[in-house]
Amino acid sequence: VVMVDQFQAIEKMAMYFTRQITKFDALFFSLSQDVIATMKKHNYDFSHYNQKEQDQLATASSTLKTLGAFLKVPNMDKHQKLNEATQSKLEVMQRETSSLEAKHYDS
Repeated sequence: VVMVDQFQAIEKMAMYFTRQITKFDALFFSLSQDVIATMKKHNYDFSHYNQKEQDQLATASSTLKTLGAFLKVPNMDKHQKLNEATQSKLEVMQRETSSLEAKHYDS
């Protein structure tokens, strides 16, 4: 029974992470398309960016770094619970996801 409970907890957490990462990926893809269009519009010259465009680029970069860091480290401790670092990263991802959904780029 304990093993089944542990496997169910792991499965539930994996499903949650998968949903979050899928949502994050879709939002990031949309944001990156906007950033690429902006870069092309200004011929890749950052000095011509207005403040919103600079914030958008910074948010895209921050989001990608957060997602990369999240995916590179173990997320569970030996008791199959979220470790502290993962919990912190997940909270950052949730804030960035909310920001992206609202199209607020002032990360």
